[in-house]
Amino acid sequence: MFQRVSQAGWILALFFSCSISFAQDYEFKKVSKEELSMSVYPQDTTADAVYLHKSRNTYYEDDEVKGWVLYTDVHERIKILNKDGLDYATRKINLYQKGKLKERIESIKAYTYNLEDGKIRSEKLSKSGIFENMETENRMEVSLTMPAVKVGSVLEISYRVVSPYFTIIDDVVIQEDIPTAHHYTKIQILEYFQFSRLIKGNFNAQPKDYTDTRRIDFTYEQGGGLTSTTKDGAAIFKEFISEYEYMHVPALKEEPYVDNIDNYRYTVVYELSSTKSQSGVVKEYSKTWEDVVKTIYKYDGFGKQLERTNFFKDDLATVLEGSNGYMDRMNRIFDHVKSHMNWNKRYGMTAASGISRAYKDQTGNTGDINLLLVAMLKEAGLNANPVLVSTRSHGIPAYPTLDGFNYVIAAVEIDGQRYLLDATEKMTAPNVLPSRVLNWNGTMVMENGLSMKVDLYPNTISQVSTMLTVNLDDFGDINGNVRSNLTLLEALDQRRSYENESISKIEEELMDDYNLDLVSELELKNLKDSAKPVSMSYDFEKEGAVEIIDGDIYLNPMFFLGMYENPFKLDERNYPINFVHPYLHRKIININLPEGYTVTSVPEALNISLPDGLGAYTFNIAQADGKLNLVCSMTMKQAVVPALYYETLKEFYSQRVAKESEKVVISKS
Repeated sequence: MFQRVSQAGWILALFFSCSISFAQDYEFKKVSKEELSMSVYPQDTTADAVYLHKSRNTYYEDDEVKGWVLYTDVHERIKILNKDGLDYATRKINLYQKGKLKERIESIKAYTYNLEDGKIRSEKLSKSGIFENMETENRMEVSLTMPAVKVGSVLEISYRVVSPYFTIIDDVVIQEDIPTAHHYTKIQILEYFQFSRLIKGNFNAQPKDYTDTRRIDFTYEQGGGLTSTTKDGAAIFKEFISEYEYMHVPALKEEPYVDNIDNYRYTVVYELSSTKSQSGVVKEYSKTWEDVVKTIYKYDGFGKQLERTNFFKDDLATVLEGSNGYMDRMNRIFDHVKSHMNWNKRYGMTAASGISRAYKDQTGNTGDINLLLVAMLKEAGLNANPVLVSTRSHGIPAYPTLDGFNYVIAAVEIDGQRYLLDATEKMTAPNVLPSRVLNWNGTMVMENGLSMKVDLYPNTISQVSTMLTVNLDDFGDINGNVRSNLTLLEALDQRRSYENESISKIEEELMDDYNLDLVSELELKNLKDSAKPVSMSYDFEKEGAVEIIDGDIYLNPMFFLGMYENPFKLDERNYPINFVHPYLHRKIININLPEGYTVTSVPEALNISLPDGLGAYTFNIAQADGKLNLVCSMTMKQAVVPALYYETLKEFYSQRVAKESEKVVISKS
């Protein structure tokens, strides 16, 4: 039976139709003139390319030496519709290997087809277009670079992946970044393996499921020595078969404000639940999250690390000397670990080096550093525990698995208040986690492997307050000053951006970001003091910053601080809008008008709100004594907004963009 994976904001949306007949035949090298003549895909006229056909067949074979082997045959036909679609001229295939067990690719066939003078021309992929590269210790990437590709080409690729990891079936990915005219997948599982199936992306999979029998022929040796003979044999097995076939699967189009787009891609995930030997012995594999956490806790690189405290006791006593209360202890230990340790940029939920070795070397992965932090906090008498996390790039695991987590942070309970800490970043503060960690829920692991869910998103609003003073002359040039104040996560982002930058480099970046002619007198305060807001001030100049028509000056009162394009462009969006954290952005703009000019037109005030208290926007402008004063604020009170609010949010931003694009008109008195 299918089990549905549920996440906030995942809305059921079936945009494509299931084909009535299964296993439609798309023969290799049967590319038609109609396919080559196609200039646009009717179901999505904005598509850069389209999968005309995408099929896969996964099945088992018996190897006399290796035993069961998993085969996957792939056949793809891609139409290039415009220049941006040329990216699909390279096909990348990932192969896994560990020790002597290696996946391999074989039977590669690939052609590029073009229509020239009314005739179909084909060019075969040569060996020189096939590249292998070890991306990591366990992952090799095979790249197929297709020849003679241009706009209008049709690419046809087929290959076979042979895997010794016969208990791991790759996800059935149904939705791609470009539309798919025809998708077909067949999964054939022998009776000795039982898999659970889970759906990601909240679509209606509707596979065709049935049971069939299969004959596998083999040879074996009978007798020994001079009397040894080779015999042929055969075995009959039951197969559980699933066929997935769809027509016109829409592209998964990504917009800003999404955690990990693959969380919402139409996918069927296969998880091994049990195996059965030929003698009928059943071994169960499926786990609950509680089982997973208990297993991780027993790792020498996890739970055992929290017991190893002798090596830091003297340093801890020095750190805590004269401390006052639990909060002071937490902050002192947190600051000590941040300053003493250096993150090697590697993720891990366990200590790769061991916290003792990492402490001595003053470097380690996320597990080394944050498990060290937990151990020190516990030794100091605080109620501290590790929290397992799946980072945003790692995604949301579809089912309980040891690979579901790739990171760990610390949690401390003081007077009923929970504080989440990550010492890998020297500029973080309690409850100010780097954005990579802010991915739905973490799992707090207590002694003996007991666990509970922890919401990782902050409730406190991070703020950016900006004051812009502008002096405008009658030639349309401006100069002035910007002062800003940033708190919490907004401050952390600023600290990380400017951590290793010189003042002159930051001034150049501000000039580029805001299209200014000059930025000078830059001052940054509290960049290294995570307990305080970050303050920034700089002067600027810009020639020709406004329009002058028939002596009247048309100026945008937001200047370079406005939003002039709506980030939300899709007609509909079926995944959440993820702002990472709640925020308040407030801008106060004071404009000194040139002498002898008066205001003849100003935008009207605007005050709008999102439903259910999600957010609000205000825009108010006033004039007095040769000056314009504008106050504009944008508040988002929730880190993640469900997709059901998308249409409303898109209109909300549309009104904001329209308002911030309106002009003030001033004329000579």
